[in-house]
Amino acid sequence: MKPAQINKLYAKLTPQELAVLAFEASVKNDIADMDTIVSAVARHEYRMPDIEYMRRSQGFVYLAWFYRGEYWKNLATGYAICLTGSSDKLADKFAARLAAMDEALNQVCNTLNVDVGAVRKVAECLDDIEPIPQGENHAELVKHYVDLFSKIAG
Repeated sequence: MKPAQINKLYAKLTPQELAVLAFEASVKNDIADMDTIVSAVARHEYRMPDIEYMRRSQGFVYLAWFYRGEYWKNLATGYAICLTGSSDKLADKFAARLAAMDEALNQVCNTLNVDVGAVRKVAECLDDIEPIPQGENHAELVKHYVDLFSKIAG
């Protein structure tokens, strides 16, 4: 198809349809197609809350979502290892990750002056787990998660 025909076709699509095409073009790393699709998206002027407010408030939600994924992945993996009778050392590795994540989340929330309980509530994490022993590379893991969580929270 010629570029002019493609532009006409894209102009008739809904924003949702264009979003699908843009996503698929990005997965294929087709920059030219992405540019064509994005140029076909209608432009509007919006009134919205301050962008820094939006970034920070969305950052807290993204932090909770990311924390939830990592938390449940590590908890489930640790439990699965225990249930299968695999190596205690391997199970301890996942327990150490949870301990480091917990400490890192506390540090990041304190730095950002947000209630860690609120983040945990959005993350749907358990409150009643026994304290987890720290692993041998605890400080290194905590630093990793502090850096990661801080970037996500904005």
